[in-house]
Amino acid sequence: MGGFNGTIFAYGQTSSGKTHTMHGSGQEPGIIKLAVQEIFDTVKNDTKREYLIRVSFLEIYNEVLRDLLEPTKCNLKIHENAKREIFVGDLSEHIVFNAEHVEEILQKGDRNRHIAGTNMNERSSRSHTIFRIVIESRSLAESEEFMGAVMVSCLNLVDLAGSERVGQTGAEGQRLKEGAHINKSLLALGTVIGRLSEDGSDYGHIPYRDSKLTRILQPSLGGNAKTLIICTITPSPDYIDEALSTLKFASRAKTIRNTPEVNE
Repeated sequence: MGGFNGTIFAYGQTSSGKTHTMHGSGQEPGIIKLAVQEIFDTVKNDTKREYLIRVSFLEIYNEVLRDLLEPTKCNLKIHENAKREIFVGDLSEHIVFNAEHVEEILQKGDRNRHIAGTNMNERSSRSHTIFRIVIESRSLAESEEFMGAVMVSCLNLVDLAGSERVGQTGAEGQRLKEGAHINKSLLALGTVIGRLSEDGSDYGHIPYRDSKLTRILQPSLGGNAKTLIICTITPSPDYIDEALSTLKFASRAKTIRNTPEVNE
């Protein structure tokens, strides 16, 4: 709300609770719902600034970008402007006025998301999704005339599909293809995190362009954003290797230092 960019995402193997963490349920609100409620509570209590809030919802399915709010918009392209800001071209944005309005938009997008059953999860996410909230605000004078610079904050709420092993999920055909793309993009994410966590400030080349996921999240990985990563594991002894891999990812991610700045 203070002009900083932020990103929250859940990372872990399939069926470890990532989607539940981000979206929650009717009885237990998830990160997204709690964040949205806090944003509108802040807006309601701040009488010295005027706010404009807009949202977008995209899916990365088999390395193809699709607008979940206007699903006919498929194969969207990633661009970089003169300020080196990353954005997705032709992605629809919707102005929202309250938390209930956001919930309606989330439900609409979720209905268009790719979900299917595997041996490990009856409702397995077959894609990564990014729900983005853009918050613009500016000061109001006593006469209600606008004054001061416009602050812009972007909050990315990311629900990652989980890493999969074919022997455990029993995936075949289209499910197998989806799992391969999921694992490839998560490997790219792990590689970027690994490079950023190396000792010294000269990282050399960081392979952000190896996947659509890391390219979109580039500002959140070592860039201008405050980033929170939630790592999820399952207590089953059958998946101890995956749990250890997730914990190693978390250990590397903790060493990364971003450089968030106020956007005006």
